[in-house]
Amino acid sequence: MIIEHLEDNGIDYLNYTNQEPYYGEIEYSPKSLSTPCRYVFKVFPAQDKQLTMFPVIYCIITNDMKRSCEDICDFYEERGNSENFTKELKDDFNGDNVGHHDFEKNCFQFMISSLCYNFYHLFRILVLEGKDQKIRMNTFRNKYQKIAVKVIRHARRIILSFSSAYRYKKKFLKYYQKLQN
Repeated sequence: MIIEHLEDNGIDYLNYTNQEPYYGEIEYSPKSLSTPCRYVFKVFPAQDKQLTMFPVIYCIITNDMKRSCEDICDFYEERGNSENFTKELKDDFNGDNVGHHDFEKNCFQFMISSLCYNFYHLFRILVLEGKDQKIRMNTFRNKYQKIAVKVIRHARRIILSFSSAYRYKKKFLKYYQKLQN
């Protein structure tokens, strides 16, 4: 339906990008509903290395007739991000663990999980670089915490002796130096 709409209106989605997509809408009145609906969509060509025949299309069905297409798409993307943050809090920081019978203990445990989550996000912004700024806590643990290293203390110095199989030694040391300063 959306591809036909683009073709009928002479819109070439290849002229748009992920940063500046084409926003459009189609009004629809289903017989089963008394109020009309809007199909709000965002279209742009795929950005991956493979050549694809069809564009990337994000479509939202809404009954909000007042807001612009761009505002509706932005709202739902932010909502999706919020749900992803909640999922990360629950999965990576044990935020869904309510193992106590007392409400105050569960509340305190959730507050500690939330505080750790926020500290990790601050750490990601201030210390991590490049693609590592987008990794979740469980990935960070696997890459940088669960490693085979021997700690040697000698003459007021701490020396880290890594396993020869550890691939992220340079990045680890770079992040370690940033934390030291």
